[in-house]
Amino acid sequence: MNSLLASFNSFNRKSQYRAVILYHTGEQRVIAEKSKTDLDHFGRFLEPVVTAIEARSD
Repeated sequence: MNSLLASFNSFNRKSQYRAVILYHTGEQRVIAEKSKTDLDHFGRFLEPVVTAIEARSD
């Protein structure tokens, strides 16, 4: 899985293979977004991380 690509699979690009962080609470969402932003600002990758951050659905 490549967190720099919106969808990644060695054979094809489909949404079921995308990287995603699922959160349960608003606090978890804030933490995930801050972590993603910090990683982008750290400069480890040449491109921004495109991992989605979404509410968990039951």
